[in-house]
Amino acid sequence: MANPKFNDTALTTHAARCRMGQPQVRAYLDTLPGVNGAFAQLYGTGARRFFVSGMYIGTVKATTYAAMQDLLASIDARQDLADGSTIASFVDCASGVHTNCILMSYNHGPIQMTKPTSDYQALCRVTAQIIQLVP
Repeated sequence: MANPKFNDTALTTHAARCRMGQPQVRAYLDTLPGVNGAFAQLYGTGARRFFVSGMYIGTVKATTYAAMQDLLASIDARQDLADGSTIASFVDCASGVHTNCILMSYNHGPIQMTKPTSDYQALCRVTAQIIQLVP
């Protein structure tokens, strides 16, 4: 499976998982006096939400401080895309392309350190929520 991307920026580096919500129904329902059932006005399909989770692993650095700073800079760059005004394409884990999307949130969990070689590498679990305005 591919790593999901928003605006050509990878949201995860490993163990990505994407879940697609169903499109919201845009309808107005009301009851009318003296009439059985509900009165409905249908307005078509609404927005669809996507949920992404996975791991983000930073590059290998000489010190733990440098590894953590590198990881936090990468996460900050992705969080900056959740500005409420960037409308871009989202590529899900199955390489499906979804247009007219907004990154609603990008969050990370606790940062962990590993030592794959003589240097250090920081990693953390990340979650993101994307909304597709027009499915």
